[in-house]
Amino acid sequence: MSWAVGFVSVLENCPGGDLEKSIVQRGNVTEKVAKTITRQMLLGLKCLHGLGIIHYDVKPANILFTETGVVKLADFGLAKQAPNEGANIELTSPGCGTFVYLPPECAHVGRGNREGAPPQSISVKVDIWSAGIVLFQILFGSRPQFRVFNTTFIKFDFPTNVKVSTEVKTLITRMLAADPNERPSTSEVLESEWLSLKKGSGGMKSMSQKIETSSTLTQMGQR
Repeated sequence: MSWAVGFVSVLENCPGGDLEKSIVQRGNVTEKVAKTITRQMLLGLKCLHGLGIIHYDVKPANILFTETGVVKLADFGLAKQAPNEGANIELTSPGCGTFVYLPPECAHVGRGNREGAPPQSISVKVDIWSAGIVLFQILFGSRPQFRVFNTTFIKFDFPTNVKVSTEVKTLITRMLAADPNERPSTSEVLESEWLSLKKGSGGMKSMSQKIETSSTLTQMGQR
């Protein structure tokens, strides 16, 4: 076999499609399924953040499924490299990304608009916000409608037509904090009361929930 001179990119096949199409086709999911999707998404982000990488474009269209429903993060075209997980870097690409999934510090609201203000800075907490929007969307079938959206204060309401636990509402509220420093890290999200594997990890009820969740994700991957 001969190859022409050039660049070849080999990517993993994810025949299950993306989360955005799943939301359109299936609507919102149960908390059990949302937990599995969110946990896998956050595990992927934890790996990236440990390397100082900001994905910067976390959204349903960039969350893919394998044939068996395993979640994969995709599209690193806007990814940014920070020195480490705790570092801030200058926002060098304002206006890029998917606006409705980006936090206030990326949206030219607040002090970054004023003449003579210091450059806006971002960190891996951008992805935490985006993941919070995704979690809200898969639970309620739509993104949050912000009544107040700026770098100092965020205000939104949870829909009343879908019943979810207080624990997940608390987690989403933390992830969508206006101040990036107040948002949890990936480890803190994974260890939260709602998402932690330590909670309700035993017994037949938990096993049946795991089987139900696995079946749903497999169906999502076999559309």
